[in-house]
Amino acid sequence: MVNIQQDESGNQQDWNEEDFIIEEELDPDIIRMMETDNRIRMLEIENIPFVQVPSVLPPITNSDQMCVVCTVSEKTHAFIPCGHIAVCGDCLVIHI
Repeated sequence: MVNIQQDESGNQQDWNEEDFIIEEELDPDIIRMMETDNRIRMLEIENIPFVQVPSVLPPITNSDQMCVVCTVSEKTHAFIPCGHIAVCGDCLVIHI
């Protein structure tokens, strides 16, 4: 695929996506290793632990109390180990 772009001075520049392919990326062993790393990363993300935050904790002043996913419900669950209260229970169930 050939792409044409204009630089700041208005001159057209042609470049081909194949110009950016590194030989090592075509090696089947490297591709397999990258796919394996990606699968491991996705499993780690899917298995991030979480806990429900007790309502007795005082809210942090000047913070948005709405869920960062749906922005409708109040934040009720924190992620471990960071402890950030970020999502509501409904979004946690849907996205985990």
